Amino acid sequence: MGLPGAAGVGLGRVRSGLGLRGLAVGLRVLGCRSNLCEGDALAGELEARGAAVSRDFHGAGAAVVLTCSVTGEADRKGRQLLRRARRALGEDGILAAVGCWAQGVEAEAARALGVDILIGTRRRALLTDAMEDMLHAGRSFRDLRVG
Repeated sequence: MGLPGAAGVGLGRVRSGLGLRGLAVGLRVLGCRSNLCEGDALAGELEARGAAVSRDFHGAGAAVVLTCSVTGEADRKGRQLLRRARRALGEDGILAAVGCWAQGVEAEAARALGVDILIGTRRRALLTDAMEDMLHAGRSFRDLRVG
């Protein structure tokens, strides 16, 4: 399953008990082939919970950036994409940074970029639960790298 094109689905608040149904999620992947496979898997997990996944951050209620940290340039591109996603989402959208960059960054640096959910390389499977919890319990920074 590849990442779908723009879904055209509106903003993303959901009612309790509906999982991620109705949530438009922009998902972007940086880096290696492994990340591309992980991105497809994350898209499938989000869609299984009812989210509409596309590559477009605009009009989305949430965004996921699967980061890479193999070079300084990769770090820079990841930070740039996170800033772009936060601008597109506005204050109320949920922004998740997942992957290599997210694994090594200081929590305060991620928060300064507007990240709400920080998940490293080995705990990617926690993303959908964290997003669903945040939709129902409210937005607050969550560092899920430790544990």
